[in-house]
Amino acid sequence: MNWIRHLPNGITSFRIIGTVFLLVMKPFSMFFWVLYISAGVSDIADGFLARKMHLESESGAKLDSAADLLFFIVVIFVMIKNITIPKGVWIAAGVIAGFRLTAYLIGFLKYHSFSALHTWLNKLTGMLLFVLPALMMFLNKRVLLFLICLIAFLSSMEELYITVRSSELKRDCRGLFDI
Repeated sequence: MNWIRHLPNGITSFRIIGTVFLLVMKPFSMFFWVLYISAGVSDIADGFLARKMHLESESGAKLDSAADLLFFIVVIFVMIKNITIPKGVWIAAGVIAGFRLTAYLIGFLKYHSFSALHTWLNKLTGMLLFVLPALMMFLNKRVLLFLICLIAFLSSMEELYITVRSSELKRDCRGLFDI
């Protein structure tokens, strides 16, 4: 039963492997969606299991953040190749990425560690980015992208503010009111 204590990180590792396979799948095919949804479910499952089984760890939080970042990069790459995205969205995404990278840089300099936070706004942004490809098939793409950019901007600003103001790294900070 010793393997059980590695289950959450094993699930996260599965997400990383599945994410890499998304690069070679036919975009938006049935197999693509199966892997895509499996990655999303595993993202929920690993954290849930780690908390329920009291197996939270700093290395697990880092692995989860790395898996999230890889998933985001791969999905953006797939979307770039297959969906036309307005120029304004690219500009907004660049600004958002700039704030988020600034928060990560400040966090690294301040805490000597990768400092991605698991705030509620970050989780909402991740969830919206996860459902984005499916929603784009049914909803107005411009409105949808604007709303996601707005929430992602607020999320990145919150993370930057928390990183600057906090005296210690608390990855599971829920938001501004936790500092």
